[in-house]
Amino acid sequence: ANRYADGLRLVELASLDDPALLLQAVAAALGLRESSGRPLRQLLADELQDRQLLLLLDSCEHLVEACRALAEPLLRACPGLTMLATSRELLRVPGERVWPVPAMVVPGPEVATPELLLAYDSIRLFVERAAAVAAHFALSAANGPAVAQICRRLDGIPLAIELAAARVRHMPIEALAAGLDNSL
Repeated sequence: ANRYADGLRLVELASLDDPALLLQAVAAALGLRESSGRPLRQLLADELQDRQLLLLLDSCEHLVEACRALAEPLLRACPGLTMLATSRELLRVPGERVWPVPAMVVPGPEVATPELLLAYDSIRLFVERAAAVAAHFALSAANGPAVAQICRRLDGIPLAIELAAARVRHMPIEALAAGLDNSL
């Protein structure tokens, strides 16, 4: 973000289920409001035309078509705009570059103490995301083996770890680990 004079704007799309609301979500992230008589798409292009900005569209795989329809004209009209889209699917816009996110390293079954487990990015990601949805969650000697088992069963895939961690709000960690074994 430091390389962009106008910084970074994050547009979180995971909870957006209607593609028609994409423009409003981007406008809100930019602090823009619709003005009468001007289409929102044009308002965005006019606002971004002279800015040096990184626009991050996070979790857009379920809105690929809408994101593509937004990105192509904006990137053409706004030379200082860079878009970063996190997705399991390509947007397929001109100039798109792909950076695959590799699986994270997971601890072996012999690693059991919280201190040793926290040396692994996969465990730290799980703990961070679980604590975000369940404030009471903390890695401990009691739940550490189950957290490690979950990360191993999910092959260290960041998105899978995040999705599993979100379930901590609704079920005990041990039940989550056992459920993975049953469902896989």
